[in-house]
Amino acid sequence: MPYCAQTDIEQMLPPDELIQLTDDSGLGVANTTVIAAAINKADELIDSYVGKVKTVPLSPVPGIIKNLSVTLSIWFLHERRGLDDEVRRRAFEDAEKRLDSISKGKITLGEEEATAPDETTEGDSVIYQAPERNFTNETMKDF
Repeated sequence: MPYCAQTDIEQMLPPDELIQLTDDSGLGVANTTVIAAAINKADELIDSYVGKVKTVPLSPVPGIIKNLSVTLSIWFLHERRGLDDEVRRRAFEDAEKRLDSISKGKITLGEEEATAPDETTEGDSVIYQAPERNFTNETMKDF
């Protein structure tokens, strides 16, 4: 299952730009095969990083992964046309940095289950740790 859909990319790019990036045969419509190939390329890159810390492919797809897939797919569509837009390049580099952080465990994917609170910490009680007492009844009996 891809991490993003063509509709996700369509929401980020104007229709005429998507046509320009994908229409190799001059039909005036976006080529779904080209878009799917860009998504696949993006997802393979994502899996190469995320696979170091998680089993891939991911299911369900965390939001951060979907967003990274969209960003990377758009970059790959521009790259195939030889378009080197500075904004797109920075977005691609930022996406790679995020993936690197995920692979090193610095960024989590957010799907970890929340742990239940410890029963001993519920209510109005306070829990603390202190060193052992120096002055006890036994040590003070001669004073």
